[in-house]
Amino acid sequence: MCNKTGCCLHRPAPGGKGGYQLLMSEETLQRLREIATRRDREPDLIWPAALAAAEILVWQEQAGEARDLAMATIADFGRGSAGLAGNDTPLPDVLLWSAIRSDEDPVPLLRKAAEYLAPESLLGTRLVQIAESLSDHAAYSLLLGAVSRPDRPFTPREQAMAARDAADLSDAERTRLWVASFNKGKYSIARRLLEGTGHQPPRWPVAYWMAARLVADGEVGLATDILIRALPLWHPLKVWNVLPITVVMRPELHPAFTSELHAAGLARVDLSQIPGLAR
Repeated sequence: MCNKTGCCLHRPAPGGKGGYQLLMSEETLQRLREIATRRDREPDLIWPAALAAAEILVWQEQAGEARDLAMATIADFGRGSAGLAGNDTPLPDVLLWSAIRSDEDPVPLLRKAAEYLAPESLLGTRLVQIAESLSDHAAYSLLLGAVSRPDRPFTPREQAMAARDAADLSDAERTRLWVASFNKGKYSIARRLLEGTGHQPPRWPVAYWMAARLVADGEVGLATDILIRALPLWHPLKVWNVLPITVVMRPELHPAFTSELHAAGLARVDLSQIPGLAR
């Protein structure tokens, strides 16, 4: 299915780039494709489907198709939909990531996309900001989902919990210590909590951070397991946020993005709230 700008969405063949197949209803996915590429309806009944489809394409690691869909959506609706122009995620990150994956200079792509938007719009502003920041920042560092946490001291209460045997802590205390370790960048304490009790990170941001640190330690399998277990804790900010795509985009997490994590994420995709999908 292609639109007038040449943007196409299709299912990658088994064993192709990424080696993945979609694990959701083919009928539902086809409906999403059709909505994302239509131009005969109100924009607000099209672009949310396009953003959801772009996230699925990122999860599929289909960088070229994700870029084309993002650009077509901005070109066709950038000035005709205040809703699209007022949202600065995920399209700037999709464009930046796709350029990085394709070994292209992101600046012309980002500036071209910004031309389709009012300069004062939230989406247009972020596109320009990223383009300007690339002169003195690594491209990956400008993607959402940064994992670094500065090491800061615990409060006395937190320090007292950290000093106790992790096995003696209650579930509530373990949750508080997990969160405190995340907030204060105390990876060694979090690692001891995980190894000493098997208690999993209680929130998605904590699991995401912990997984990145485990990847850095060479514990990629454990990182993947933590992310899979934590998927039910991931909550989208918008209806078109259907997958935690920064796991794919960020180099600190990407080694943990296995076929098992890929399948587990797709199994949880919910398209029921996408405007226009039921119409």
